[in-house]
Amino acid sequence: MLGAFVPNGVVFIPGGQVTLVSDTVLRWEVHWSAVSFKTPTRAMLDSFIQLWQEPGANERIRKFAERWGPLAIQGDGTHLDMGKLEPVGPDDSCGSDYLIAWKYLSRRAYSVLKIAAELEKGGRGKESEWEILSSPQGAGPSPDDVCSVSPFRLPNWSRRERILGTGGHTYGVPLPLEGLKGVIAEEVSAWLGKFGVKLEVNWLPRFNWQLQIFFSGWLLSAVALQLALAVMHADGLYICSECDRLYARAGKRPNAGEQNYCPKCGRTKAVENAGRRLRQRRAEARRLHAAGNSALEIAKVLSVRKVQTVKGWIAKGK
Repeated sequence: MLGAFVPNGVVFIPGGQVTLVSDTVLRWEVHWSAVSFKTPTRAMLDSFIQLWQEPGANERIRKFAERWGPLAIQGDGTHLDMGKLEPVGPDDSCGSDYLIAWKYLSRRAYSVLKIAAELEKGGRGKESEWEILSSPQGAGPSPDDVCSVSPFRLPNWSRRERILGTGGHTYGVPLPLEGLKGVIAEEVSAWLGKFGVKLEVNWLPRFNWQLQIFFSGWLLSAVALQLALAVMHADGLYICSECDRLYARAGKRPNAGEQNYCPKCGRTKAVENAGRRLRQRRAEARRLHAAGNSALEIAKVLSVRKVQTVKGWIAKGK
């Protein structure tokens, strides 16, 4: 499994009706016989970060919850106890989410990505976006004040505490660019920790051991992972073919079974290992030729497209 893609987890889809009870509450039903699970995608995050935007935010949230499941969180950000769902029939239950929670988390994720994009270009991010990360404000584009406690126990990056420095002679002095990048890194790490993105090992009959990401079926875990991957411009997590370490891969996804390398091992190891594999194939071609196989037969065995390539390998070995 070295070099393998680490599969994403799945999120819980209740399978029942999702309705707007009022301007503040979203109600969702669990039809236990119709429950399903879905693998989240980057498109899910793209939709999630737009949920707070008016007009039409409430209906947008309702449709999203139908497709990707509910938040299912209590006020402090912990998992909802499924045993406390309200029974509405022999095979049905129901729960609810506050729309303000959807809007706040959507707006906060949006701000993280906006600031990260500005920092990459050498900017510092807009004040309105930093304010969202600095207080438990609603989903509006420009909060009026900064509060001291953030909801769901996410960090409060208040400008008086972190963004501009802390106390002493540094008070009021803006952090350097690298310091601001550190704030965003800590923010994304808080999402991953708070909303329970975990790694899980399975022992499967077909693939033997397999490492995979585990969400416990929780939508916010999937959102947290996709947010982290988006900030890093990565399409997923992989295991490096050289050092066996987990890393987030940016750029083109490797083909199934193809070796891939983390940034630390990089192109040097890729070229080195490619050269070693080529030498092994050449040696095998010469061994097969010595055993009486033709160049055409060897090309088929080693999956070499051109017979002339095999002939060249054989000739160099003489």
